[in-house]
Formats: sequence, C-alpha cells, structure tokens
Amino acid sequence: MQVQNIYKHTVSTTPAPTTASPHTTDGSGTGPFVSHLTPLSPGTTYYYRAYTTNAMGTVYGEERTLLTN
Repeated sequence: MQVQNIYKHTVSTTPAPTTASPHTTDGSGTGPFVSHLTPLSPGTTYYYRAYTTNAMGTVYGEERTLLTN
C-alpha cells in the first residue's frame, strides 16, 4: 500500500505546537519543501516543528525555537 504524505509546519508561542496550532501546508511526495511562517510579532519567541500526516496518523519532527527582532 502506498501512503500519501502531506508535509506541514506548525507554530505557536507556547511549547509543543500541535496540528490544532496555526500551520503551513508545504507539499506532498518527496521534498525539499519551503515554509513561510507569517505573520510574526517582534520580540516574540516562537516554537515550531515539522510534521507529516497520512492515513497512518501524524508524526512530528524535532521542536525548534526562534526569537523575532
């Protein structure tokens, strides 16, 4: 069985963003993919992580942080 993956990033101002958090939709199939996380507020720490969803469920990548100027 071939499973179609959908690649996304989720972003939040609190740790451990989930699929319920604001997110991007970056493509399907094989990568690479580019995300644009907007709008972002100055002086704010954001937590983000990649994830993929398919018929088998959702898998999250490593959480990262960024601080806007």
